[in-house]
Amino acid sequence: YPEVEETKARAEAARANRPVLAELSDEELVARARSFVPDLVFDYAHHVVTTVLAMVGPVVAGELLAGIGEQDSLGVLLSGIGDIDSAAPSFAIWRLGRAVHASPALTAAFDQGTAGLLDRLAGDSDPSVREFVDGFDDFLFRWGSRAPNEWDLRSDSWETRPELALVAIDTVRAAGDGLDPAISHERNTVLREKKTAELAARMPDDESRQTFLAAAAAITRWMPWRERTKTSCVKAIGEMRAALYELGDRMVSRGIITDRHNITMVTDDELDALVADPASFRDEIARRLPAYLELFELEPPFFLTENLPLSQWPRRTARPVLPVAEGDVLHGVGVSPGTVRGIARIIVDPFETGDFAPGDILIAPQTDPAWTPLFLSAAAVVNNVGSIITHSVIVCRELGLPCVVAVADATKRIPDGAQIEVDGLAGTVRVVSLP
Repeated sequence: YPEVEETKARAEAARANRPVLAELSDEELVARARSFVPDLVFDYAHHVVTTVLAMVGPVVAGELLAGIGEQDSLGVLLSGIGDIDSAAPSFAIWRLGRAVHASPALTAAFDQGTAGLLDRLAGDSDPSVREFVDGFDDFLFRWGSRAPNEWDLRSDSWETRPELALVAIDTVRAAGDGLDPAISHERNTVLREKKTAELAARMPDDESRQTFLAAAAAITRWMPWRERTKTSCVKAIGEMRAALYELGDRMVSRGIITDRHNITMVTDDELDALVADPASFRDEIARRLPAYLELFELEPPFFLTENLPLSQWPRRTARPVLPVAEGDVLHGVGVSPGTVRGIARIIVDPFETGDFAPGDILIAPQTDPAWTPLFLSAAAVVNNVGSIITHSVIVCRELGLPCVVAVADATKRIPDGAQIEVDGLAGTVRVVSLP
């Protein structure tokens, strides 16, 4: 699929050739942001293709496995694939965390907290600190475009808010060597290859056997291609974001807006007029912002089957949710195999991890790949929404983490600190005890 590789080449070239944005004029910043629209259109066109076709292998394999009573084995076939672009940052974060763990100087710096950490490290001449700083700079260069809400220009990325990555490194540094994702990935790769051969041998005839092997092979192609096209889209958006945030900073300095993120309150068609006469947009931006922020108080429907006006969406605080009791079992979709028991930690913002510690079970509304470094310390992952090819689910399988998605209201029903048991094949979350 050469077009997929072209999306990656375009994205990497865009980052490598980024000029010093502070030296560009306002007009040049707008032009640069717009220049990535063709790349994004190209990348997304192929992302649609890879997303659709990434489901063919799992669906065909799943049907054939059901025929021999092995439908629960599908998750094994989806694990340990390798060459997953969305998983690469997690492996890099692990290495950075190990560097902190091994260095007394870095450990002391992280012990003071992640706030102001990069400034403190900048003046430290310790060789391990210099190596870490260089490694972190390279990390941001390669994957800094990833964000907790990656399709949204307004959402900070690792590059625009490095604290997100530093928080993940801070958590990983306390993890034991046994949580090394490379170990889990290798184990799952061996298991997938062995299980594929065993299941193929159990197919009832040669046609179904060959079809099953073709489906298993398709999984190992289309899953990585899907993550590659998504990553290319994200990098194009990252270049747009970098240019527009620079323009936003300038508008803050001129008193037009109070926060660089509010540059997103201007439409593309209005950017030229903004640059020509910034003051004329001050009042309009101030008017639009509250209406935008009001959307965060609404609860999106779990399924949207018809045009539903925002006026009919419930407010987040208004909808009652039934809390769990000991022994309750919540059902979702099992998407990554394994069974584990641990302490539930409810995290709704990847910048605020609370008491989350290595070995805990991460319960989140949903997780883009920017959340996935937190997976490195987790024993399992549970999401309110998701599917078998959700981006973060694919990363879970690469890291060897049990994962259950589409557990409705998990973040509201399960209390923080509860002991739960997650079965990533059966798709269940059992409440063992309440805090």
